[in-house]
Amino acid sequence: MYQHVITGLHKMHRLKRYINKKNAKKILLVRGKKSYMLSGLENFLSPIINDVSNKYIIHSFFDFSENPQYEDLKRGLQIAQDFAPD
Repeated sequence: MYQHVITGLHKMHRLKRYINKKNAKKILLVRGKKSYMLSGLENFLSPIINDVSNKYIIHSFFDFSENPQYEDLKRGLQIAQDFAPD
């Protein structure tokens, strides 16, 4: 599975462009439970996710502890394997 990381301030517009340019059908979003909302990331990502959700299947994985344990990692890997994101 190929991974592309986009980081830095004001890079959210690049994410939408990247998602639209790929021929992917399935996206796995790994995020925190509370931090996703508290950091404001949900406000940035929601419009992008809503915009592409009719083209892509998006699965969010956030069911892990604040300090992920080995069992969390195993569960996340199993979800990635079962979901088989592009």
